[in-house]
Amino acid sequence: MPKIPLKISIISGLAAALLYRLMAAKPRPSAETVQEERIYRQLFENNPQPMWVYAVETLEFLAVNDAAIDHYGYSRQEFLRMTLRDIRLPGEISALTAAVEAERGPLAKVGHWQHRKKDFTLIDVEITTHDLLFNGRAARLVLIHDVTVRKRMERENAAYQQRLRCMGAEMLLIEERERRQLAATLHDQVGQVLAMAKIKLGELQEAASAGECQRSAKAIRALIEQAIRSSRSLTFELSPPILYELGFETAVQALCEKFQEQHNLRLEFITDREPKPLSDDMRILLFRAIRELLINIVKHAEARCVQISCRRKDEQIVLVVADDGRGFNTASSVTPSPQRGGFGLFSLRERLHHLGGEMTIDAACGHGTRVTLLAPLQE
Repeated sequence: MPKIPLKISIISGLAAALLYRLMAAKPRPSAETVQEERIYRQLFENNPQPMWVYAVETLEFLAVNDAAIDHYGYSRQEFLRMTLRDIRLPGEISALTAAVEAERGPLAKVGHWQHRKKDFTLIDVEITTHDLLFNGRAARLVLIHDVTVRKRMERENAAYQQRLRCMGAEMLLIEERERRQLAATLHDQVGQVLAMAKIKLGELQEAASAGECQRSAKAIRALIEQAIRSSRSLTFELSPPILYELGFETAVQALCEKFQEQHNLRLEFITDREPKPLSDDMRILLFRAIRELLINIVKHAEARCVQISCRRKDEQIVLVVADDGRGFNTASSVTPSPQRGGFGLFSLRERLHHLGGEMTIDAACGHGTRVTLLAPLQE
């Protein structure tokens, strides 16, 4: 039989209900009416949307179409031995009874429900009903629209939007903490050193002998060297010049050496030495991503060894950061919350995705963590 457009089939299926009612009042249907009934019955039975007729008084199924049989998994005989209660959750039976008994027009949309298929899978459905007489019994024709996928996408989108809002608030806090840390570093490591150098210069001016001048000059030199080291370290933290002057892989190698020296961590950097042209935005993001992953390893992983590999695969750069630490539950990294945190990896994944890359995490408690970053290379 030729396929019928969805809107037409829905209207025709509901029109069949009107025909059933009209025929119930005619003791001797004409040949024309019988032909119409046959056509509308075919529209009901072959409708691509699940449909059925149930008795209002007992809730038992009186007729089901092929789409309902395919979608719910019950045979026609099984359906006709069941009632609406058998496809509803136990906690919805009272609401079902109230909905059936509620006054409504002949054609009504009765909202969103959950149905249970034969394999116990739960689906979200929207229902449209039409009252009719079926073989002399008060009944309702029901049209089912499965919205499970749409509802799931709506829930996922709402959760995603909530994570983005939380991440935005968290990013503001992170920026404030970084500014406060920068101010403290400038005050403690640079400002105080320069203040001490100023005091030593005053002592140098008042020195009475060459020996005192030499000692003061030596102290001033040491203080200035300390200030230079602090400013260089701060510059590297903010935006390492080596990243722009010598390239991404050299900067990552220097970062590994720094972490190995500062945190007593065995770090191995492996590269295939292939050319990997990166845009400025991608170079900065990947460098900060590796730095953030190393900070997380130092803070949380209790790892002894870390391996970072960098290789080219077709037109992509593939970075893998693997450690032998205690691992973690990856579910927490993709569902952060203001109470639990976890916005670092989520933020990193979103920023990378925005530039055309992706991040995957392979981790398990007690078995280390492996983070893979993929990003497009510049043409």
